[in-house]
Amino acid sequence: MGLNEAQRRERSEYLGKYLEITECSQRKPYVFVSYASDNWETVFKSAVVPMQKQYGLRVYADKAFDKVNDKWIVPMLRNIRGADVILAFVSQSYIESYACFLELLTAVNNKKQIVFVSLGEDLHLGDTTDLPNVERGVKNEILNQGGNIATNTNNTSNDLMRAMKSAYTSILTLLEQDALSKYDISDAFINFFRDASINRKTINDLGAVKDTISSISRHVFDQSLISGSASPEIPAASVPQAWQVDVPSADNNEEQARKSREEAEAREEAKAREKARIEAEQRMKAEAEVRVRREAEQKAREEAEKENHEEFAAIEKPDEPGGDAGSVTESTTAIGAKEEAELRIKAEAEARVRVAAEQKAREEAERKARKEAKTEEIRQKFKQLIENIKNKPEYRVRVSLVLGIIANIIFVTAGSQMDSNPDLWVALFSLSLIFYIVGTFHALKGLKSEKRKLSVIAIFLNGWIWLFFLLIIMFY
Repeated sequence: MGLNEAQRRERSEYLGKYLEITECSQRKPYVFVSYASDNWETVFKSAVVPMQKQYGLRVYADKAFDKVNDKWIVPMLRNIRGADVILAFVSQSYIESYACFLELLTAVNNKKQIVFVSLGEDLHLGDTTDLPNVERGVKNEILNQGGNIATNTNNTSNDLMRAMKSAYTSILTLLEQDALSKYDISDAFINFFRDASINRKTINDLGAVKDTISSISRHVFDQSLISGSASPEIPAASVPQAWQVDVPSADNNEEQARKSREEAEAREEAKAREKARIEAEQRMKAEAEVRVRREAEQKAREEAEKENHEEFAAIEKPDEPGGDAGSVTESTTAIGAKEEAELRIKAEAEARVRVAAEQKAREEAERKARKEAKTEEIRQKFKQLIENIKNKPEYRVRVSLVLGIIANIIFVTAGSQMDSNPDLWVALFSLSLIFYIVGTFHALKGLKSEKRKLSVIAIFLNGWIWLFFLLIIMFY
């Protein structure tokens, strides 16, 4: 059906006000939004704008598409080639549109990952009598893209490309004869979805759509876009209630984003503390078990030694006078018992030595394990610090402040060595420049954080040296 002039103007004004569009010329990862013009309110008010405000999704969308001419083709081709992901909103209007067919054809031909989102409509064949006016440029581009698909998919195992080749082939003759109707385009689309076994997401589950996009490319999400202006509410008649998405207002959006970050950091810290507590309890439990085992072994050894001493004392006790002839036999038996006791004492002494050696080996193993655990803990903390520096601007501010202080200390030290030790002066001066450069870089990156005042201080700490050089060049 298409949009009239007033509707096109309303769409252009809405997207210009509430959606930040990323183009391929900006060299940032983004998602290309493919949609039918008739569905623009549902697509943008219920899905695209809320996803940008809630998740920071970078998108490209044609906000001035006009079927009267084919000027939209070149930017479409360029921005599909530059996109990381294609987000296609499927509806009855979508499968009856030659423009949407060309976008999908181009995406498949460029081997782009496509996420299909259903607008909740039952798809059916279009009207056989409705022949849309296909511009020559559009017709030629469909033939060009379709020719590439047909040539490059002869031996491919890619279901998407094979399904698109079949869909293109089914409309080729009618397209060449300018007899392509909405029935034919919709039939090609429906067959494509069936042959490619497309698993479409629904517009009322934006979390699943976001997760699917993230699994393809995490780089299309930009945290700085989360704090933008909110979209106005959509009239209930425009979109089903199940599709409505709550978007934060402009007044509290930034505050909510800050609270969300703080809550996430608090959860991570709580997890780290809980993990450390559990590890400490496990270590204490293991040490307690070792102590109990040692005490039990010591007690058993003492009892064994006590019994041995008692037996040995009984053997050493002299015979009472007036013994009879059997005393010789008893004396022989006593001597044998004494030897047996001595052997037992010797064996127990050897066992104690062996137990002590095993205990020492266990203690050494435990000490080594604790050392390795400590090393791993330090490594994980260092890794987390590097990740924080990469992903959190406020950490960059801290790094730039530290680097600025160190660089100034080295610079002052280098100045004191200029006359007495020129080689040392050159080395220290070069090192300070490296710290100044890295510190200035992190300070500039830190301007994106909430600690802008500290960023300005860091820029001064690290950047005054460049002003110093500039003044020297200007006056000398």
